[in-house]
Amino acid sequence: MPRLRTPPSVRSDREIVGRIKYGMAINGYNNNEMALTARVSRSTWFDRLNHPEGFTLAELRRVSQKLRMPLEVILGVAPLEGVS
Repeated sequence: MPRLRTPPSVRSDREIVGRIKYGMAINGYNNNEMALTARVSRSTWFDRLNHPEGFTLAELRRVSQKLRMPLEVILGVAPLEGVS
């Protein structure tokens, strides 16, 4: 039988990536700029987007500053409303 429900951890990871991509879209940043900001290679950046559990705290902080979005919002602790 296939799995019918997405586990909460997978859902949370997808939401983190969604918030980062949302911030990139509203600020007009591309993946190359974000990889430079996070100080990782482009391939590592795409790996992080596909497997967000691999993000380090330092990378998330840099991304948060670049997107002008609090880290709490990216992690889903605070609501997305009123950002930027």
